[in-house]
Amino acid sequence: IFIVADDEMANRMVATGNFGLVGLDEDDEEKMIEAEDGDEALEALDNAQDNEDPIIMLLDLHMPPGKGGDGAAIAVQEKWDEYKRKPFLVCCSAEVLEDLKAKMAT
Repeated sequence: IFIVADDEMANRMVATGNFGLVGLDEDDEEKMIEAEDGDEALEALDNAQDNEDPIIMLLDLHMPPGKGGDGAAIAVQEKWDEYKRKPFLVCCSAEVLEDLKAKMAT
């Protein structure tokens, strides 16, 4: 299961479209889940717990005005022991490196 969280629809479309290049069906709504913010991504993760497939979360770190990928990653860490199916987290951002370092240091 791939959960792609990004506030920009174009970025979500590019990400899910590229999964087709490795043989995955980008139209399989049970395996390819799009989220507009971190809260939707966390809800999708909760809903995927009964599935047997591995869960990969691709999280944009900055998704205003909702919870960003950084907040979602922290929430996953806080609930780690509660998850039956532990996700693999991949975080990305268009922010410049210095802004990202400052944000993660807080």
